[in-house]
Amino acid sequence: MAHSRVEQEQPALQALARGRRQAAGNMALVNVATIAQITARNRRTTARAEGRRTRPPSPLATARGDGDKVRLVIFDLDGTLYDDLLYTTAYARALAARLPVQKRSPFLRDAFPLAPLNRRLRLGMIFDRETDTLLGHPLLALGSAFSWDGAVRRPWQPARPGGHVGAGDRYLTLGDAWTLITAAALRGGLTMEDCVAAMAETRSRVTLPPPESYHRHVFFGRGEEPVRVLVTNAGREHAENMLRHLGLEQAFTYRFSEAEKPRGWRRIIPLLERQTGIPRSAMVAIGDNLLNDILPVLEMGVRTLLIDRYGLFTRFRGPGWRCARSLEGALASLSTRSPVRSLMRARSRERG
Repeated sequence: MAHSRVEQEQPALQALARGRRQAAGNMALVNVATIAQITARNRRTTARAEGRRTRPPSPLATARGDGDKVRLVIFDLDGTLYDDLLYTTAYARALAARLPVQKRSPFLRDAFPLAPLNRRLRLGMIFDRETDTLLGHPLLALGSAFSWDGAVRRPWQPARPGGHVGAGDRYLTLGDAWTLITAAALRGGLTMEDCVAAMAETRSRVTLPPPESYHRHVFFGRGEEPVRVLVTNAGREHAENMLRHLGLEQAFTYRFSEAEKPRGWRRIIPLLERQTGIPRSAMVAIGDNLLNDILPVLEMGVRTLLIDRYGLFTRFRGPGWRCARSLEGALASLSTRSPVRSLMRARSRERG
């Protein structure tokens, strides 16, 4: 018996909207309406979860810097200042169109970030393109290596991780949905040049404004401190377009595009110290990519906050970083007001 497209999408929609990890994710069934419902449901769930806390622990507290005042905040762009599920889905579809027809469905299943195997194994690992192996990050799963499907495990000698979507390095850090999708495309036979072209196509064609904007938030209306810095691997044109959509064109004192994270942090953090006179112990880095935005600066002595909207990294909980399920929650923790009242206001804005 034939089923309509809506009937075919409904099971996936219901499972994704409830956030069930056991749901079999398939990006081929995800459309704009589906994404809108997923993101809206996720915001409501996050608001309810945050509302159950009577006094939330500060996500900026670390053993190294509990008593230091936050004087400089570094923000990533895509996936941090807005929910980028719509854009990563469009990126995956642009890549699928470059694959032979018989490879498209397997690729879209592998590329869906909410799929159980991605959350349980692949995200947070390092993809070795030469051996088609998932390697444990030295700070998360030192000495572990797995086949792509997780069926084979073996020990390995740690190598220095590196690489992002714009680089042709051997190792690709799977720290967010963008890099996961890129790795799946490379396994499907595409080249890094194909991935860069698909990303450029996505960023030129997907022009809908993100579903949230924080330009009215009190944090972005403050004076000189805390200093606000944008650090993104995206190109300058894309960064400026997204900031304009978000209403944050004037929100940042310093902007770094094409930053080449994670390697670029070795240049950017010392530069910020020299330019501002603010020590790294008084800085906080906020991002959604655990391996690009969080771990590298944590090693350098900067406090960190991971934006994990969909619980992709719940299996990783380290003493050096904290998590927030929304940017609202992160900004509330940076407020000088009472954390409880700030969180209540943030929750009210999310519901509205």
